[in-house]
Amino acid sequence: MLSNKQQQPNLIVVRFISKPLKQHIEQQKQKETTMEKVTDLTQLPIESLKMLAKQAEELARTKEQEGVEKDALRKTLNPLILNAVQAKGKYERKLNELLDISTELDNALNALKDALK
Repeated sequence: MLSNKQQQPNLIVVRFISKPLKQHIEQQKQKETTMEKVTDLTQLPIESLKMLAKQAEELARTKEQEGVEKDALRKTLNPLILNAVQAKGKYERKLNELLDISTELDNALNALKDALK
Protein backbone atom coordinates (compact mmCIF):
# COMPACT_ATOMS: atom_id res chain seq x y z
CA MET A 1 0.00 0.00 0.00
CA LEU A 2 1.45 3.35 -1.02
CA SER A 3 0.69 6.47 0.94
CA ASN A 4 1.66 10.04 0.22
CA LYS A 5 0.90 12.27 3.20
CA GLN A 6 2.14 15.39 1.46
CA GLN A 7 -0.51 15.24 -1.20
CA GLN A 8 -3.59 17.13 -0.07
CA PRO A 9 -7.05 16.72 -1.59
CA ASN A 10 -8.06 19.50 -3.95
CA LEU A 11 -11.10 21.51 -3.00
CA ILE A 12 -13.00 23.07 -5.87
CA VAL A 13 -15.55 25.78 -5.15
CA VAL A 14 -18.25 26.22 -7.76
CA ARG A 15 -20.25 29.44 -7.78
CA PHE A 16 -23.67 29.47 -9.37
CA ILE A 17 -24.58 32.69 -11.19
CA SER A 18 -28.32 33.13 -11.22
CA LYS A 19 -28.49 35.63 -14.12
CA PRO A 20 -27.30 34.58 -17.52
CA LEU A 21 -24.53 36.73 -18.88
CA LYS A 22 -26.48 37.66 -22.00
CA GLN A 23 -29.36 39.08 -19.98
CA HIS A 24 -26.94 41.09 -17.86
CA ILE A 25 -25.30 42.59 -20.95
CA GLU A 26 -28.71 43.56 -22.37
CA GLN A 27 -29.62 45.29 -19.11
CA GLN A 28 -26.37 47.25 -19.19
CA LYS A 29 -27.07 48.34 -22.77
CA GLN A 30 -30.57 49.49 -21.81
CA LYS A 31 -29.16 51.49 -18.90
CA GLU A 32 -26.62 53.14 -21.19
CA THR A 33 -29.29 54.11 -23.74
CA THR A 34 -31.56 55.56 -21.05
CA MET A 35 -28.63 57.53 -19.65
CA GLU A 36 -27.91 58.87 -23.14
CA LYS A 37 -31.55 59.93 -23.47
CA VAL A 38 -31.48 61.68 -20.12
CA THR A 39 -28.19 63.48 -20.70
CA ASP A 40 -29.17 64.79 -24.13
CA LEU A 41 -31.28 67.74 -22.92
CA THR A 42 -30.71 69.83 -26.03
CA GLN A 43 -33.31 67.88 -27.97
CA LEU A 44 -36.08 68.23 -25.36
CA PRO A 45 -38.87 70.76 -25.93
CA ILE A 46 -39.03 73.90 -23.80
CA GLU A 47 -42.04 72.66 -21.81
CA SER A 48 -40.21 69.50 -20.79
CA LEU A 49 -37.15 71.51 -19.78
CA LYS A 50 -39.30 73.84 -17.67
CA MET A 51 -40.98 70.85 -16.04
CA LEU A 52 -37.58 69.28 -15.32
CA ALA A 53 -36.37 72.55 -13.83
CA LYS A 54 -39.44 72.73 -11.56
CA GLN A 55 -38.93 69.14 -10.45
CA ALA A 56 -35.25 69.80 -9.77
CA GLU A 57 -36.11 72.93 -7.77
CA GLU A 58 -38.72 71.05 -5.70
CA LEU A 59 -36.28 68.22 -5.09
CA ALA A 60 -33.61 70.70 -4.01
CA ARG A 61 -36.05 72.36 -1.59
CA THR A 62 -37.08 69.04 -0.04
CA LYS A 63 -33.45 67.95 0.32
CA GLU A 64 -32.58 71.30 1.90
CA GLN A 65 -35.55 70.99 4.29
CA GLU A 66 -34.48 67.45 5.23
CA GLY A 67 -31.00 68.76 5.97
CA VAL A 68 -32.40 71.51 8.21
CA GLU A 69 -34.62 69.01 10.03
CA LYS A 70 -31.74 66.58 10.54
CA ASP A 71 -29.55 69.40 11.83
CA ALA A 72 -32.24 70.51 14.30
CA LEU A 73 -32.74 66.93 15.46
CA ARG A 74 -29.00 66.48 15.89
CA LYS A 75 -28.77 69.72 17.91
CA THR A 76 -31.55 68.44 20.17
CA LEU A 77 -30.11 64.94 20.58
CA ASN A 78 -26.43 65.78 21.10
CA PRO A 79 -26.82 67.17 24.66
CA LEU A 80 -29.07 64.24 25.60
CA ILE A 81 -26.54 61.74 24.28
CA LEU A 82 -23.76 63.53 26.16
CA ASN A 83 -25.76 63.40 29.42
CA ALA A 84 -26.47 59.70 28.97
CA VAL A 85 -22.81 58.90 28.30
CA GLN A 86 -21.68 60.96 31.30
CA ALA A 87 -24.23 59.23 33.55
CA LYS A 88 -23.00 55.85 32.33
CA GLY A 89 -19.41 56.84 33.14
CA LYS A 90 -20.43 58.02 36.61
CA TYR A 91 -22.27 54.73 37.20
CA GLU A 92 -19.23 52.69 36.13
CA ARG A 93 -16.92 54.71 38.42
CA LYS A 94 -19.26 54.20 41.39
CA LEU A 95 -19.58 50.49 40.60
CA ASN A 96 -15.79 50.12 40.47
CA GLU A 97 -15.53 52.00 43.77
CA LEU A 98 -18.10 49.65 45.32
CA LEU A 99 -16.18 46.61 44.07
CA ASP A 100 -12.93 48.01 45.50
CA ILE A 101 -14.55 48.63 48.89
CA SER A 102 -16.12 45.15 48.82
CA THR A 103 -12.69 43.62 48.17
CA GLU A 104 -11.18 45.72 50.95
CA LEU A 105 -13.91 44.54 53.36
CA ASP A 106 -13.37 40.92 52.32
CA ASN A 107 -9.62 41.24 52.96
CA ALA A 108 -10.25 42.81 56.38
CA LEU A 109 -12.64 39.99 57.34
CA ASN A 110 -10.14 37.37 56.20
CA ALA A 111 -7.42 39.04 58.27
CA LEU A 112 -9.76 39.05 61.29
CA LYS A 113 -10.54 35.33 60.80
CA ASP A 114 -6.82 34.55 60.56
CA ALA A 115 -6.13 36.54 63.74
CA LEU A 116 -8.85 34.68 65.66
CA LYS A 117 -7.49 31.22 64.77
